[in-house]
Amino acid sequence: RGKAALDSFFEDLGPEKTSSIGVIAMDMHAPYIASAADFMDNVTSKICFDRFHVAQLFSKALDKVRRSESKRRAKEGDDSLKGTRYHWLKSMKELPAKMRRELKALLATAEQVGAVWTIKETASNLWHYKSRTWAMKAWVALCQMAYALEIPAVDRVANTIMHHLFGIMNAIVLGETNAAAESVNG
Repeated sequence: RGKAALDSFFEDLGPEKTSSIGVIAMDMHAPYIASAADFMDNVTSKICFDRFHVAQLFSKALDKVRRSESKRRAKEGDDSLKGTRYHWLKSMKELPAKMRRELKALLATAEQVGAVWTIKETASNLWHYKSRTWAMKAWVALCQMAYALEIPAVDRVANTIMHHLFGIMNAIVLGETNAAAESVNG
């Protein structure tokens, strides 16, 4: 999981084959990015950050906000967020009808977690662009919406997105994914 693992891959591949790599799909792990930068030219136009890893950032922040809001509300005698973790982590269309109705009711009352869920869902719909310019505008607008919430966990996600936007744009425009490798890992 460190830089040395990917370094040895590039070393085994050799400079000629490495120079022929057009796209490299990876997660946003800094040592992987550093290794690719050490061995590849124009790396920022070749790295693609996978949709799964971006979604994972939002899901983790959402769950952190849900737990915090649930604890705060429980102290006030409201357990309405207890046992709702999976309601929030799935998209509306993936939920069974009963959970969908429950989530709609929760969205009306759970302010912070509802706002974070909306941003997570919006992000999941920003992968269809063909134009780098329009995709960039949409992702920057999403991050501005995230910052406006002023929730530290969400701010960290927006910071990560902004820092890695080049690879997200590449993944969108080039249509590349790390899904096959992730399924092998799984």
